[in-house]
Amino acid sequence: MTVSLHTITLNDGTIVPKLAYGTGTKWGKRNAVNPDAINPELVESILTALRAGFSHIDTAEGYGTEPEVGLAVGQYLKETGKPRSSVFITTKVDFGPDSVVTIKQVWRDLEELVDAKLTRSIGVSNWRIQNQTKVNQIEFHAYNQGLKLREFADKEIGTTIAAYGPLQPLIHFAETGRVQAVVNKIAERKGDGVTGSQVLLAWGWAVGTIQITTSSGTLDLVLTDDEVEEISNAGAEYPNQRKFAVGKVFDD
Repeated sequence: MTVSLHTITLNDGTIVPKLAYGTGTKWGKRNAVNPDAINPELVESILTALRAGFSHIDTAEGYGTEPEVGLAVGQYLKETGKPRSSVFITTKVDFGPDSVVTIKQVWRDLEELVDAKLTRSIGVSNWRIQNQTKVNQIEFHAYNQGLKLREFADKEIGTTIAAYGPLQPLIHFAETGRVQAVVNKIAERKGDGVTGSQVLLAWGWAVGTIQITTSSGTLDLVLTDDEVEEISNAGAEYPNQRKFAVGKVFDD
């Protein structure tokens, strides 16, 4: 995996925008009365994100937001004249423990999609060390850094971590530990209207992850090594804090 200012290159050569607009946490239809109904507010939200400069959209079969993503991307490409390849879409196939299909069969089917150039890269979500591939999407933030998982992913097999919930230290865990105070201090020092959220996203990029959020971030914000370490150390004081009860607890 290699990292540039705006992108991450996976071990198969795929170039991925390192800031993604998420459609799961806020917009997911898991408990909706009519999950098949199109949510026009979500379509407009995705369009706004694309117009603002997002070029990576995150969705999933389980979120129920794939139709809205398709409508928004289609409208955006029509109004801008840009090619489909200008927008990177990450989605996820539901595969539960009660499925009659084996993971090996699912993986072979996904590989066929890559061979047919119907998808660019394949990966997994919420997997632990013993289950790794090219991309692993997990809850990741300063209070849940998954150090052993990241080390294994990077050094052993070249897997890229895609982080959902990257701003939870400023939301769900705002009263926990020192992270909020540290990132706000760094934001104030950076000046020019930089926010704590932007600093936290920049920290996530600095440690080599794709950040999935509904908040905007400046891809040009670069932290010093000392600032990255300061945030990492502040988060490490309260490790393994998880907001989302998805999958198993990760080895840290």
